[in-house]
Amino acid sequence: MDSSFFFTFGRWVLPILAFYIIFGCGISLIRGNKKTGTIGYLINSANGDKLPLVGYETAIGRSRACDIVLNYTTVSRFHAVLTKRGGRWLVFDTHSKTGTFVNGNRVDDLNLQPTEVKSGDTLVFGNAIFAFYDLEDLQNEKTPREVPEENPALFETGEEFHTGEIILPEHLKTGCTLKNLLTGDEINIDNAASILIGRSNEANVQISNPSVSRSHALLSRSDEGWIIEDLDSAAGTLLNGVEVTECTPLKDGDIIEICGFTLKFSQNS
Repeated sequence: MDSSFFFTFGRWVLPILAFYIIFGCGISLIRGNKKTGTIGYLINSANGDKLPLVGYETAIGRSRACDIVLNYTTVSRFHAVLTKRGGRWLVFDTHSKTGTFVNGNRVDDLNLQPTEVKSGDTLVFGNAIFAFYDLEDLQNEKTPREVPEENPALFETGEEFHTGEIILPEHLKTGCTLKNLLTGDEINIDNAASILIGRSNEANVQISNPSVSRSHALLSRSDEGWIIEDLDSAAGTLLNGVEVTECTPLKDGDIIEICGFTLKFSQNS
């Protein structure tokens, strides 16, 4: 066949093909950025701020051009993208310097491979820690701070602790407390020998979420103060955004993250 035929074919067909590709990409971008109303939330574990997700693609970073602007020095200008595709939520790390983490696992930024995100998961951008919620997973279209009772961590209402009790003299009490940053509930743990966190009914801090292990983490008192350990849980425990791999001392203001549920440890010395 004459080569001129291929030359003529390519001359007319390739520009048309290129036009359709560009047109399709443009339509995809427009649809992806379409504002849909609130379809999810990110909750800042440090202060409880609720950041609504109002589109199927949300750019996150320090730049004002991002949909969610995080003014943290550890957050890159264009840090990550949170997107909903085919009913699934995915997060991409866009070559950030400090990385993006889902439940303590780093998102692949070299190959731009996404990680699936589910309600209750912990997202970390730099040192900014958030709990993620899909609106469809919240009953009665309530906001995340009004999560139904089976979701937030529940504190025991009784005076006794299942894992042991000690009575400290008043002058030795340091006002140690655990505060649920989602609900604002707070308990004093001065007289407790240890605090079990998990899904079981025996836990002092009970979190009714299938991602939480029955015996997930343990806070216990040592000679130096309170320590935290992960009890070989499936999803892991984060302390100030870092996975707990051994017994670790707790300090005033430390943030404990378990599958998106956030507890703040306070100690008034």
